[in-house]
This record gives sequence, structure tokens and C-alpha cells, in this order.
Amino acid sequence: MDLRLLRYFVAVAEERNFTTAARRLHVSQPALSQQIKLLERGLDAELLDRSTQPLRLTPAGSEMLVGAYRLLRCVEDVDRTVRATTSGQAGVLRIGTTWGGLYDMLLPAMRALRSDRPDIQLPVTQLGGRDQLAALRRDEIDVMLHRHTHKDSFDGIERTVLFDDPMIAILPLGHPAGRSGRVRLADLADERFVMIGRQVKPLVFDRCVQLCHQAGFEPDVVAEVLEPMALALAVASEGVVSLSGAGMANRYPGLDYLLVDPVVGIAEVSAVWLPTCRNALLEPFLAALDPSMYLFDAP
Repeated sequence: MDLRLLRYFVAVAEERNFTTAARRLHVSQPALSQQIKLLERGLDAELLDRSTQPLRLTPAGSEMLVGAYRLLRCVEDVDRTVRATTSGQAGVLRIGTTWGGLYDMLLPAMRALRSDRPDIQLPVTQLGGRDQLAALRRDEIDVMLHRHTHKDSFDGIERTVLFDDPMIAILPLGHPAGRSGRVRLADLADERFVMIGRQVKPLVFDRCVQLCHQAGFEPDVVAEVLEPMALALAVASEGVVSLSGAGMANRYPGLDYLLVDPVVGIAEVSAVWLPTCRNALLEPFLAALDPSMYLFDAP
């Protein structure tokens, strides 16, 4: 159905007069009358009782007016939504992130985006390392906060490096190795370790073990857990210690989260996206990401 004819009919129905409606629409009265007759022929229904002045709507015309209002409101809503999405004032940005951490950077960025864009949606999906880039390439997410090594390949993917995630030791409060505010890795050689499992974080697990080897010892990993809360409970209650990256450190009470001295990186953290992404929210999201929100700044 021609939306122009609907608007013409609404004007006539509201004014109850062809001349007044034509003036409102900036068209000639004969042309307007012709267009309304064209609409009636298309519907095979008489919409106006022309025998009276002012004009009256027929029963079919009354139903037509209700439907026309509804349809024109829908068209206006679609127009408004499309324009808002194109300008970045509305729409959806699908964010992917790694398991554990990055909360202290992601939450402020999401709040900053929503502060002047209340109509946007920012769904977040957590994915393991092996699944992240695959989900990006399948167009299941728009942008991913991705932890990776310096040697990883990013063929066909755009990225911006956010920070180099420094190693931290997670210790029970008051542990002797943490008295100086930093921890020498060699001072933990005789400790028992609990770690986020290698099946969850292979990159971080292998890097931590490698750095222990470089410090001259084989870490005694007595348990591997699947998520940060289980790790925190083990460290706080069982007298064990752990190693992680600062960006993975969900901070729980009863623990010290201390930089390893000398400072050494576990992995890079980057924002990655496909070059074909045309989402208007991508650029302001990237601009809102602030690594300084972390407990430990990147070195």
C-alpha cells in the first residue's frame, strides 16, 4: 500500500474537507481528490461520505483511519530506529570477552557508552581462548577482548593492543613473600600452587609454568580449578598460592594480589574485530576502553 496515499487519507479524515486538507498537504484539491478515489478503488471500498459537509467517514473509512495511524506510527518508528542505529545512538554491539577478569575495564566502557545512548544493547558473551576468534569469524560477536601471545597470527582480523598483562601472585593475606608489596617468583619455589586449569586457560597456565622454570623451579601444582572464585577460596583457606595475569584478577577479600618482581608479561590483551564490521558503536566502544581501570597498570 502506498504510504503517500495513506497520509493523504489521514489528512482528509482529520480535516473533513478536501480543500483544507489539500492546503495542509501542499497539493491541489483536484489532485488530492483523485488520489483518494485511487485509494478507494484499490480497496474496493468507499471511505468517505461525500454527501455531507463536513465530510464523514464511512464504517470502512473509520477502520481505515485506525489502521493508517497504526501503520504510519510503525513506519516512523522504523525510520527513527534506523537513523539512530546508523548514528550510533541505538542498536546492538555484541561483545565477547575471555573467562575471568577484564571486568574492571569492560564495565566502565559499557557505562560510558550507555551514558548518552540509553537505547543501545550491549550483550556480553564469555568464551574460552580456542573459541574466541572462531565466534568472531562466524559473526556471532562484533568485538572481542582477546588474550594472546606476541606471536599469534591475526590474518583477516583488525586489532588494537590494549595492554601487556603482567604476572601477579595471589597470596593469603600476610604471606611472608608479599611483605615488600611485590613478590619474587623464586621466593615461591617451596609453595603449593592452585591454578586455573590448563583446559580453561592454556596460554596463561603454560606461561606461568614457563616463568617458574626460568626462576629455577618446577611449580608444585596440587590442584587445577575451573573459575576464579574456586581459586580464591582455595588460596584463602588452604594455604596455597597462585599465579595469574593482572587482567584476570577478580579481586576477592582475604587475599593479596601482588605484582611479580621483576615485572613480566603473561600475555597481550587486545580488542579484535573483523574489517567488515560496520557497527556504528564499535569506534566509541574502543575509545571507551581504559586499561588504567585495572588494579595493576600495565608496565
